Amino acid sequence: MSRQPTNPQHLMGALERARRSPLPEATFSFRVLSDDRWQVLRFEGREALSEGFEYTIELATADAAMGPEEFIDCAAELTIERDGHSRTVSGVVRAASDLGVAHGHRLARAVLVPELWCLSERFDSRVFVDRTAVELAREVLRLAELYVDRLEVQVTRSLPTHEYLVQYRESDLDFVKRWLEREGITFFVRHESGRGEVLVLSDHAEPWEETPTLDGHPALLVGPEGATHAAETFRSWQWERRATITSALVVDHDWTRPDYDPNAGRARPGRRVRRECASGLRFGGYDQGGSHAYSQDDAASQSALRMEGARSRSRVATATGNLTGLGAGQRLAVEGLDGDERAMLVVAVTHSGHAPEVLTERADGREDGERYANTAVCIPGAQRFRPERVTPWPRVSGVELARVEGPDPHAPSTECHGRVKVRFRWDERGESPSRESCFVPVVQAWAGARYGFTFVPRAGMEVAVDFVGGDPDRPIVVGALYNGENRHAEELPRHRSRSGIRTASLEDVTRYNELVFDDETHREEVFLRAQRNLREQVLSDHIATVGHDRTERIGHDHGETIGRDHRIHVGRDDDQVVEGMRDAVVHQHDTLTVHGNRVETVIGRESISAESRSVTVGHVEAQAVASGCQTVDVAVDHRMKVGQHITIEAGTSIKLKVGSTFLLIDHNGITLRGENRVTAMTHEFAALDIHHADAELRDAHGATVKLHGGFVRLNS
Repeated sequence: MSRQPTNPQHLMGALERARRSPLPEATFSFRVLSDDRWQVLRFEGREALSEGFEYTIELATADAAMGPEEFIDCAAELTIERDGHSRTVSGVVRAASDLGVAHGHRLARAVLVPELWCLSERFDSRVFVDRTAVELAREVLRLAELYVDRLEVQVTRSLPTHEYLVQYRESDLDFVKRWLEREGITFFVRHESGRGEVLVLSDHAEPWEETPTLDGHPALLVGPEGATHAAETFRSWQWERRATITSALVVDHDWTRPDYDPNAGRARPGRRVRRECASGLRFGGYDQGGSHAYSQDDAASQSALRMEGARSRSRVATATGNLTGLGAGQRLAVEGLDGDERAMLVVAVTHSGHAPEVLTERADGREDGERYANTAVCIPGAQRFRPERVTPWPRVSGVELARVEGPDPHAPSTECHGRVKVRFRWDERGESPSRESCFVPVVQAWAGARYGFTFVPRAGMEVAVDFVGGDPDRPIVVGALYNGENRHAEELPRHRSRSGIRTASLEDVTRYNELVFDDETHREEVFLRAQRNLREQVLSDHIATVGHDRTERIGHDHGETIGRDHRIHVGRDDDQVVEGMRDAVVHQHDTLTVHGNRVETVIGRESISAESRSVTVGHVEAQAVASGCQTVDVAVDHRMKVGQHITIEAGTSIKLKVGSTFLLIDHNGITLRGENRVTAMTHEFAALDIHHADAELRDAHGATVKLHGGFVRLNS
């Protein structure tokens, strides 16, 4: 709908000023390579906040020999002038066409764009780390050598620093634009005399300049009859209201704090609210030495930015007029609107102009219709403008290959979460100063609360990297690959039946631990190798079943501690060889049961010491001393009891001795000597037979020899 003026007196004064003299015609000029021989025949152009500008200009020159080919990639200027006031659009020519010759003039078409357009022709894939969106834009422009000393940053907010800013198969322009859009930062080109283009990055209303008018007064809104006025005016003003969201909720997952809700405590949207769920939050403030978690998130700021962006497009005005000084990024004062609506922000402008006199004989250039007109898109100045998120975020449709990097080859460069630093193959030249990315999470087969797998890729390994939701800023390592440099641990295809794990010592890759499963038919095997130590810990039972043989070789010592009982059952034989000494200590009882024969051979000496000893032989016991002596020493008594016969045989002599009394049996006979007496007693019969020898009974000391008996017979 059209708005009518609400302040008639003020408006009538403005209209009276406009009728005092006719409106001067607008003139146009084009300059390229310091050459102004090309005249503007007609042009059309559009400029907008966070978009830049593009003008298509038709040119003519009386020098038919000139051609537009030299325009390409050259600085050029289009100037729109009226009554001594001019507006110059500076840029570069991105395209030029030769339109032939007409009316004795060489015709050409040129497309004028800002220097920023050059970024759209630079495609790359690379990683930037630890930067804000503004720092990223500054860095990309520096690398492209654009806007040197002509970049103005007017950002008042504290922007978050991002761990990853990945450019993936996209132009530099799209890369920068999508990050500026995400952070709610507007860019536009301001044209300054002597400097040309100045690129402005802003997040507030301060950089907006007033729209210049010929008389310095606010622009007039007069209706269709404005073409007859002697002032630059607006002929129409159309308001459009758009339905938009009333609240924005952004959600995401902080993997360092899985239960953390960045929107906790904030009001949830109601029924008439479009709820936005986006995995686009960024978490910062990572505590490397303490909690190992992020302490910051941009959920609140992202919600606010989305709301401000929606509000800035909820009420839009489209106006047509002929203000030659009108441009995107200006504050526009309009006479003829109500209250706050008089102060508007110009978001976009479409320009058109033509100068038919270039090819005709009419010197004044007047014809039916206007030489210059424009259409502006505006929003109320009280609304904060935020750029729309129109630049697509790239998506990675598959895994990418990367190399694990670190200061020490073969050593894991990681932190408490097991993340590693990688460099993608497409980023080998390394734009980041450290030539390495930030830490990237590594997928494990199992990952629980203090349990699971732990395999940390090491420097030099080639890994496959996937991306959460296809977002290039959210990489995760999903596996590792062998290549021409890092070959398989097993010789393939010769050992194709083997599967397993082989690690490598940090300082010497020839030292390794290994677990191998060999599945070759009839030769199946599990092989375990420990480069140095092997430790087992079984908190309960340990059962091992060996179907055939078991061989154990120990190069040094073998120690074994058993808390309670020890049982061994040997189905057949038990052979033990001890090359040195054998010590066995039994603190209580020792029982040995041999169901068959037992042979014990002691090459050296055997010594048995016991408090008491009992030996029971069920049938026969034989002891033989092959050479040397046998000595039995009993401290108190020695008793020997034989059920039937006892035979003592000596090769030389047998001697029984008590003190100086003894009984000696040898080859010469029997000698019985008593220190004080010798008594022979019997209850029945005693006989002393002496055959073939003399017998003497005497007392060596002259004592009396008595023979007592009932009858004593002495025969000679």
